[in-house]
Amino acid sequence: MPQTVADNDPGPNLLLNVVVAFLAPMFLWSTGGNVSFAQLAAIEALDAYRATGTLSLITAAKIIAFELAALSSLSQSMGEDLSLSMALRLRGNASSMDRAAARNRRTLEQDRRSDEAADVPGEPSAEEAIAEAQRMVEEANARIKAAQQPQAPAPVPAARAVPAPEPAARGPVPEEQRRSAWADAMAQVAGELTADMAKLPPKERAAEMARVEALTQTAAALVSGAPLPRFPPGR
Repeated sequence: MPQTVADNDPGPNLLLNVVVAFLAPMFLWSTGGNVSFAQLAAIEALDAYRATGTLSLITAAKIIAFELAALSSLSQSMGEDLSLSMALRLRGNASSMDRAAARNRRTLEQDRRSDEAADVPGEPSAEEAIAEAQRMVEEANARIKAAQQPQAPAPVPAARAVPAPEPAARGPVPEEQRRSAWADAMAQVAGELTADMAKLPPKERAAEMARVEALTQTAAALVSGAPLPRFPPGR
């Protein structure tokens, strides 16, 4: 039998029984008056919302109740013997129930994101994550600019005349320039990834931070000539 909460957690299970007792009458019409089947239907409906805590369980129950009430009002409004004013009143009530369900769905999504944030150990806030990502991008850009800075020519004694160098034939791009160009492109992409990081949920933000770290570390290795890092580390 599907359960919304763990069997070994008596607090939420007690609340689950209370919530199911309130929801079960709403399913009796579809189970031929069988209370056990109505309770199973209520539990399955709650399980679909993945409610994991006390507040989330109550919010999910309200969503189900509002949505069933909206369907009931719409169904009654289709009766042929109803007056126009009563049909409009029932449809208006259905619209109000639908808005209430939508508000509770948003609340449930916020609760779920809070639970996901608690599951990510050591996850920084959005501001800290963005600041750290931008710092890595700035450091990568600084390394790239330092590597691209031309070396000062060695001083030439005044007594010696230095002939003008002959124009060099255009050949392949030097390895240093190619690595620097790739590093610059990676740093730019890493900077773009930080733009919308604050809008992401914690787990997606952590994944985006990993991408920024991979890009900036690879850019640093390219400009320094070091071996390219492997990601994920240790592989």
